[in-house]
Amino acid sequence: PYFLAFALLPGSVGAFLTLMVARYAPTKRKTVMITLAVLLVTFLLVFVARALLVSGKAPTAERWVMSIFQQLRISNLPFLPSQWMSRGLLSAAYPGGFKDSALYLLVLVSNALAMYVVTAWSYRHLYRFAYDRVRSAGTAPRKRSKTWLPTVVDRVFFPFSGPVKVLLVKDMRVFSRDPLQWLQVVIFMGLLSIYFANLQGVKVFSNSPYWRNLLGFFNVAVTGLLLSAFTSRFIFPLMSLEGQKFWILGLAPIERSSILWGKFAFSLTGSLVVTLILTSVSAYMLSLDPLLLGLQMVSMTIICFGVSG
Repeated sequence: PYFLAFALLPGSVGAFLTLMVARYAPTKRKTVMITLAVLLVTFLLVFVARALLVSGKAPTAERWVMSIFQQLRISNLPFLPSQWMSRGLLSAAYPGGFKDSALYLLVLVSNALAMYVVTAWSYRHLYRFAYDRVRSAGTAPRKRSKTWLPTVVDRVFFPFSGPVKVLLVKDMRVFSRDPLQWLQVVIFMGLLSIYFANLQGVKVFSNSPYWRNLLGFFNVAVTGLLLSAFTSRFIFPLMSLEGQKFWILGLAPIERSSILWGKFAFSLTGSLVVTLILTSVSAYMLSLDPLLLGLQMVSMTIICFGVSG
C-alpha cells in the first residue's frame, strides 16, 4: 500500500506539471532552453558559493562534509511524502507501532488521492486547450543537415566499403537522435569520470605503489564490467533495432556479413574511445608507471574487441 500510494502521488504531480507546461509554457524552444540554462547556472552558482563559504569557515574535511549535510536537511522536512513513507515503514517494524504506521499510510493515501483528483479535474478543463496549443504551434525551419559526419566516418573507417560507411553514418545518427540512449551513456560515463578525477585525493594509496597498481587494475575491471553492461544494452540489439525496416537492408546492394562488420566497427570504435580515455585518466591520477599504463591500455583494447564481437 505504501508503494502504490507513493507511486500515485509523484505520477499525479508529474502529469499536472506536464499539463501546465503544455498549456502555459512558451512555445519557442530557444526561449525554454535559455530559461532552463539560466536557472541551472544560477542554482549551481548558489550551491558552489555556499560550499566555498562553508569550506572557508570549516578548516577540516569532516566539518565541511557535515555542513554540506546540513544544507541538505531540506529532505528531512516533515511534510514531504518521502518522510511519511519512511517513518511509516519504520514504525511498522517496531512493536506497538501499528497506529503510527497506519496514520502515515492514511496521510500518504489521502494526499495521493487528493492530487489525483486535482490532476483529473485540471485535465478535464485544460487538456483540449493544451493539446490544441501544442499542435498548432509553429515548428522551427529545418536546417540543412551537416556533412561533417560522413567525412569523419570516411576517414576513420577507411578499410570498409562505401555501403558499410553509409550504414555507420546511419547508426551514429540514430544513436545521437535518441536521447534515451546517449543520456544513459553520458550519465554513467560522467559518474565514472568524477570518480576517476577524485582518485588523486585517495591519500591511503598515495605512498604505496602496490596499492596504487592494484587500484588501477580494479578500475580496469570496473570499466570492463560497465562496458559489458553497455554493449548488452546498446550493441547486442543493434540488428533487432532495425525492426520491420530490416527488409530495406535486404534489398540494399550489400552483403549480410558487411552489415555485421559495420555494426562491429561502430561498437568497437565507441568502446575504445570511452574506455581508453577513462583508463588514461585513472592511470594519470594514480601516477602509475608507463609499463602498467601500457598493460592496462592493451587489456582494455582486448576487452573492447571481445565484448564487441
